[in-house]
Amino acid sequence: MTKIRYANFEPAELVFLAMANNWNSKDVGCYWLITCHLYINKGRLIFDKKNLRKLANCERNFDKVWEKIGSVFEVTAGYLYHKNVTEDLKRIKNMIRQKSESGRLGAQKRWNPEKSEAAADSKANGRTNGRTIPNENVNVTIKECNEKDFTKGASSISQLTASITFQTETMSLTERLRSILPPRNQSDKTCLANVARWFYAQKAAGKFDESIRCKLLEHATRCANSSASRPAALFMSILKKEFNYGTSKKN
Repeated sequence: MTKIRYANFEPAELVFLAMANNWNSKDVGCYWLITCHLYINKGRLIFDKKNLRKLANCERNFDKVWEKIGSVFEVTAGYLYHKNVTEDLKRIKNMIRQKSESGRLGAQKRWNPEKSEAAADSKANGRTNGRTIPNENVNVTIKECNEKDFTKGASSISQLTASITFQTETMSLTERLRSILPPRNQSDKTCLANVARWFYAQKAAGKFDESIRCKLLEHATRCANSSASRPAALFMSILKKEFNYGTSKKN
């Protein structure tokens, strides 16, 4: 496969990953270098921490960095992958194939005009695989395809916008909860981030509104001002009792 010069980059996703997992600049740098090497090496790398340490140019404390960024990657059969990189490379491969096909057809039209004109006449007469199709049906089919393509494109833009909004709002609520209930360890950080994602997922499903968000912040404030030795644990307990948080997966 031809090496690519550019790759997809979603700023909101990177910002969310860094904020939700409390990455510092060193963590972000290691994440980006390893991701770039995945793009260069067709989407996979041999999973070897010594090798990854060199690729990330992080000879000191790489194990601590990997504890924070490792969950974003996938390890299968001794190889390291990244879901976004794999999907992006597939998209690029398909795009290159389509351009190659377009170039082949263009060359055929240029160097074999008679064959191209015959093919054009066949299409104009509505002939496909030896069967005659009325031109009206062909026009209707083309119109339907164009409408479907337009609808699909609008839907993709809408989904991307919704995804960025979801990530941004989730990150904002995560930071608000962490400011009220300062996490003592990585587990507390993850729990509060999961609560924020859970709330906005419920809101997107039409089950919650902003009044529930206010209740969450009120509960968090009360827990922070209580005499509990573990305010974050108390907060999670209240969510389970009042909103059945964490029980939907079991059911």
